[in-house]
Amino acid sequence: MLANLLLMILKSQVKRKWAFSNMVSVIRQHLMSYIDARSFFENPEKAWQELIEEQKARQNGITDQYSLFPQWEGACF
Repeated sequence: MLANLLLMILKSQVKRKWAFSNMVSVIRQHLMSYIDARSFFENPEKAWQELIEEQKARQNGITDQYSLFPQWEGACF
């Protein structure tokens, strides 16, 4: 029930129209991914591209990979 309530709140805040069942499916598939849900549902193509670029930067060693507490960005509502 709490998950449904949170998804309804997210749905009301997003400008792009989504069917509730589609939102649930996307959340279920990306449950273990670290993405900003609000920006993803606003513009999925842009959010996905940013995530891919961030992962490429990490693989190329651009980010500080030896940090004890890496900064996590994205999943804040």
